Amino acid sequence: MRAPRPRAWAPAVRRLAATVALAVALGGVSPAPGARAAAAPHDTVTESPPAPPILHGRKPPAPAPPASAAERARQQFAQGLAYERQGLGAPAIVSFSNALKLDPELRDANYHIGMLFVRVGQYRAAEQAFAAELARHPDHLDAARELGLSHARLGRTARAITELERVSRQRPRDGETWRALGFAYAQAGRGADAERAL
Repeated sequence: MRAPRPRAWAPAVRRLAATVALAVALGGVSPAPGARAAAAPHDTVTESPPAPPILHGRKPPAPAPPASAAERARQQFAQGLAYERQGLGAPAIVSFSNALKLDPELRDANYHIGMLFVRVGQYRAAEQAFAAELARHPDHLDAARELGLSHARLGRTARAITELERVSRQRPRDGETWRALGFAYAQAGRGADAERAL
């Protein structure tokens, strides 16, 4: 029997088969015409973030100017109040102290520091904070009342009574001041005056 005669298209088929085999080996098989290929995970199209606009000849915008010392002091003070509301005394004291470094005239910062020291029974530190508040703001009657109470708690009753009597004259209807004065009188052993004040 005779060998079959090669057909004219056989060499073209062999070349096509070799090309497909090579494409498969290299991973570059294209889908059949009209068919949709499934995208490989690494082929998914994702959008990159937009690029900043490039305007030739223009400078980029300047960074925001730094806040003034007074503004930073107010921010520190607000942070201190937030810590105080959360019951975080130490961070609050640090924030109030930072505010005072930026603006020594800031009202109420020393007062809040003093009240935080009172809460933990550190009356000497509280006394210093209230005195510092009054040195800058002599009209701060709450600080004056708390200074008088601190004096009384530390056994300095004569100074406490003097301070609290002054505050009671300026605030004759303030119950807290009268209670503080009554406490100072009681610490001094002046029971009758303490009863009248309370």
